[in-house]
Amino acid sequence: MNYNHQAIFNLYPTVVCIDDGIGAMDKDGNLVPIVQSDYETEIARLQAEQDATQYQRDRQAEYPS
Repeated sequence: MNYNHQAIFNLYPTVVCIDDGIGAMDKDGNLVPIVQSDYETEIARLQAEQDATQYQRDRQAEYPS
């Protein structure tokens, strides 16, 4: 799963739109500056969360209700 946009939305609640060519924008179309280190930390957190629950998703697929 790609967490790029999710990380930005999590870190910057004023962001309503992300254009991969331009950047993250607020409701007025203003660019929201992204702090790279915070962004990378959030990506790592989201990936760790995904990894921690992978076993549950695998088991659910193998043994549906």
